Amino acid sequence: MTGAIVRARLWQGMPVNSRSLQASRQSESNSNVANVRYAANITKADFNRDVNVDVRSIAGERVQARHYEIPEAVEINGDENQEHSNDELIVDARPLPWYIRIDFWKLCVIAILIVSVFVVAIVLLSVNLSSSSTSDVNLPSEPHAAPTSFPTYVITALPTYEPSFKPSTQSDKEYIAMQRDVLKQYYIETDGENSWYTPENWLNDEVSVCKWYGCECNNIDIDIITSFDTPGMLNPQQVPTVIGMLSKLEVLTIDGGSFVGTLPSELFRLHQLKRMTVISTMEGMLPSEIGELRSLEYLELRENRFDGQIPTELGLLQSLTYLDISDHEYFTEATIPSEIGNLSSLTIINMYHNGLRGKIPTELFGLTSLEQLNLSQNSLSGSLHVSLESALLRELDLSENALTGMIPGALSSLKSLEVLKMQYNKLSSIEPGLLSNGNETLSSHLSTISLHLNKINYLPTNYVRLPLLSYINLSFNKIEGKLPMFQNVAQIDLNANKFTGSIPTEYGLLGNLTQLGVDFNLGITGTVPTELMECDKLSLISLHDTGISGNITFCDSLGENLVVRVPDVSMCVEECLCRCQTLF
Repeated sequence: MTGAIVRARLWQGMPVNSRSLQASRQSESNSNVANVRYAANITKADFNRDVNVDVRSIAGERVQARHYEIPEAVEINGDENQEHSNDELIVDARPLPWYIRIDFWKLCVIAILIVSVFVVAIVLLSVNLSSSSTSDVNLPSEPHAAPTSFPTYVITALPTYEPSFKPSTQSDKEYIAMQRDVLKQYYIETDGENSWYTPENWLNDEVSVCKWYGCECNNIDIDIITSFDTPGMLNPQQVPTVIGMLSKLEVLTIDGGSFVGTLPSELFRLHQLKRMTVISTMEGMLPSEIGELRSLEYLELRENRFDGQIPTELGLLQSLTYLDISDHEYFTEATIPSEIGNLSSLTIINMYHNGLRGKIPTELFGLTSLEQLNLSQNSLSGSLHVSLESALLRELDLSENALTGMIPGALSSLKSLEVLKMQYNKLSSIEPGLLSNGNETLSSHLSTISLHLNKINYLPTNYVRLPLLSYINLSFNKIEGKLPMFQNVAQIDLNANKFTGSIPTEYGLLGNLTQLGVDFNLGITGTVPTELMECDKLSLISLHDTGISGNITFCDSLGENLVVRVPDVSMCVEECLCRCQTLF
């Protein structure tokens, strides 16, 4: 019986056995179905043979059909109307991988053998290591006898540094290892070998990172740095972003003009930072992400090139006590965010020399812990409104701005205020209550008042009753009237105003007076009162360009360092000539 001229592709993965299997026959013109029976005696030789070979004449070893992959589909070449029955089918099959052909129980046996060999190998290795380590130590011959001498150990090479701190958790160990890798990466990125001024101990695996230059730890026994001060470099470059991986940092200092470019956003992921200082030449906008540093207590950003606006997100730093954003020449369009008034813990605000515009937020004077406010050398405008809530304010510097209006008298009610600087503005007058309260002495701590170079045209009082005042400068204004009286002052500068009358003889009662200046007041006339000879600390009297006349005869009675500036040296008698000077 000859085999049918057949090439059959049956269902994939179906085992061939003695049962009858149905194959579909599909021709191009019709779809007759033929029954095809598989012979039980299919041998290995039957596979991969030419379809025209008589399969009965081929002999070979018997195989299991489940070891082969039976393809899909059926195609019968021959008479389309011929029915095929009881024919032996030649199939083109592909052997399956060995691990599929093998029986499951055999797989289990092999797996057990492999695991057993692996366990035995580990046990033997452990025993070998244990025996070798104990063989190096000379133990006493008797079990309970104390050794009379100790073995000598020779160190042939220095070991890798091992921290004395033993981390209690795996995460601590991983952080310490990662930290050292980050510092090494920082060193490589900044070319520490060629660019750093001081690379002391860096990349030395035998030394704790706590002793690497610029790195500090709260506890020397714990190898976790909490403070990082970037070493100075010859060539400024970008701040490496890897610093942002030192998540346990509490203090970060980027100083010395060693960096350029923008602050990488990765720095603002250091959520444990308490102190951040950036004194360099950084550029771009100050990132709003700075508001994410919620643990920050001290923020110093000076001498950079930041531009744009100061982010309102600063108002989120509720732990902040010190804020210094100064010396930025490109903040010319920026304003002071009122949100800073939310920082109730602030004690110091320095925002000088920035070119800031707009008004001073009244919220700043509502900070009850504020002790120092320096907004000098900007372009701030408008009038000043002071709240009495700033009871701890000691120093207020608003000089060199474009402020207008009156100087609030409420400033003297700030019981802690010692220094008031508002020079170089456009202020027109002083409210009553700043310099005196009628005939009563103010319970003020004001010791320094600088109001020169404004447009003040009068004083609300003729008697400055500030018991602790030591320095007052009202020069280069347009103040009219008589020279004011003072209670106890060391330096008085009333130059370049429109004062009239004579120098009060009461000035001779100012025992601490060291300097008196009334230059460029043509309306001041009369003579220099001899009572000034009682001021034995006096070192300078400036009378140039005034209407004062007469001779100065008391020079010898005062200190040898006294200098008298007069319109004409002829005013000084012979014994005073060595003390007299003209301005030009």
